[in-house]
Amino acid sequence: MADDPRSRASGEPAPAAFHPPLEIGADDLITLLARPAAPVLVDVRTLAERHVAQIAPSMHIPMDQLAARLDEIGELDDPIVVYCHLGQRSLFATLFLREQGFTDVRSLAGGIDAWEKVCRLRAASSGDSTGSSPDRAT
Repeated sequence: MADDPRSRASGEPAPAAFHPPLEIGADDLITLLARPAAPVLVDVRTLAERHVAQIAPSMHIPMDQLAARLDEIGELDDPIVVYCHLGQRSLFATLFLREQGFTDVRSLAGGIDAWEKVCRLRAASSGDSTGSSPDRAT
């Protein structure tokens, strides 16, 4: 940052770039999805995995197609949450997307597996015996 003209002119360092955490928990994601400016959800699992369960609404871009389909995701500063089954592939996808210039991208910690557990716990605590959530589709 020493080469930034703003830091030389005022004698103060330039503001730090925005770097959100690499991961977001399922509880925090549920909160974000309830807001008007909800993040874009990107499912990087295979089509077969997506047929088993998915978080709605989300776009499906399998991991092996991610590099070729970057233009479908949105603007570089859009909030994005990537998910997979357990969180490992989505973490790699998050790092890749950040390398491509996406600034507000995070991986769902624990993947859709953690998401479904949180949905079941919330449903049980609310008395919903089906285990369903308005934010979850299977």
